[in-house]
Amino acid sequence: MTTSIPQVAAAQAMTDLLTNHPELRSLSWEVATNGVLTGRSHDATDAQAVEQCAALMGGTIRTSIFNSLGTGERRAAAQLATVWRGVTVGICVTYPAPLPSLDAESLRQLLAPAAAVAGGQR
Repeated sequence: MTTSIPQVAAAQAMTDLLTNHPELRSLSWEVATNGVLTGRSHDATDAQAVEQCAALMGGTIRTSIFNSLGTGERRAAAQLATVWRGVTVGICVTYPAPLPSLDAESLRQLLAPAAAVAGGQR
């Protein structure tokens, strides 16, 4: 009787991935007992590694913004969940979140209440 070991396919996928795409070695990789391959980095400077994985493996990147509990720093998390070579893959990278950009009209709307209050206090 042959028993399938889920970690074997994930380990082979990880070996192929890192051999053929050494730029992805910046992520920490792990094979779970259920055969899920996970890559992560909590000290990245941007989402480039997740974007490279999505270009290679397919899937859609989901990005969220949060404040770090320890420091209050505004951070972004880019996540990818996909199946590559029959293996479930999850990638998560966190990095400093870029500040939102404001165009002139958005800035006027943001400052309008303060200008109205200042104008009424003369």
